[in-house]
Amino acid sequence: MLHYELIIPNSGIAKSIDISIFSMPVLDSRMYMIPCNLSDDNSNKHELLIIDPCLWDEADEGAIRQICKKADHATVLVTHSHYDHIAGVNKLREFVPLTLYATDLCDKKMQDAHKNLAAYSMALVMDKTEERQRYCEQYFDFNYSCKADEIYDESIWINLSGCSYAASSGTDAFAARTQATVSDADSYLYEDQDSLYVRTIYTPGHSDCSQCIELHYAPAASCKDKTIETSLLAVFTGDSLVNGHDVITRFPSGSKKVFRETAEPYLMSLPDDLVIFPGHGDPALFGEIKDYSII
Repeated sequence: MLHYELIIPNSGIAKSIDISIFSMPVLDSRMYMIPCNLSDDNSNKHELLIIDPCLWDEADEGAIRQICKKADHATVLVTHSHYDHIAGVNKLREFVPLTLYATDLCDKKMQDAHKNLAAYSMALVMDKTEERQRYCEQYFDFNYSCKADEIYDESIWINLSGCSYAASSGTDAFAARTQATVSDADSYLYEDQDSLYVRTIYTPGHSDCSQCIELHYAPAASCKDKTIETSLLAVFTGDSLVNGHDVITRFPSGSKKVFRETAEPYLMSLPDDLVIFPGHGDPALFGEIKDYSII
């Protein structure tokens, strides 16, 4: 397990978010667990954000259970449907009440062991040692499937205080990354407390259901005229950008052309000093890892 302290800028007083990072054995797929309560008021709901729930090493299970035990509910998002990024969903349901959000396309693939590649997962470790391959033969579930609880269209904003609402991405998927429109019924949630939000951005190429997940911060009283103003803190890129090797587009439903046309323009719009939490490898500033090319 790793810890990353994500500093919230311009928050009035010093604030940070402790992100716990767990690595799937052999493949080093990364799961991120983020407590979302920014208030000192213990009566507030304790929400947990989980991104890409992979399998974990047995030595980490105690820490994962403890994190889940402190939460009343978990919001779960996945960057894409590949087995190594969804394999922990069903186990986590035993630890904490959770809501898994996904697009319809991603959900259909997660429910099929052939489409989520669980059935072919040994192909991912053919370049590993015989010892690691034997470990994976015992560790992997080749019939694995899971199912979303909530389906959304291309993009969604989620207020981690407990309210979710869909937001159209329009023709420019990232032009309005620091604003979201809310309804009158939602606005009370933003008047008296700081909030964290996530926003999904469709970035196909590694797979046809790949997306990046933005983490946003909004201070109290930041909702005006039905618009919430947020600060972008970090992006979870899944396998659309990883730290340590090139982006792979040769898997089924992957496309180098689609990546170039859709995912790459979004990624290249990000500032160099933005923190990236990749699908594999350690967190890094975007400027440090943006030059990994496609194979």
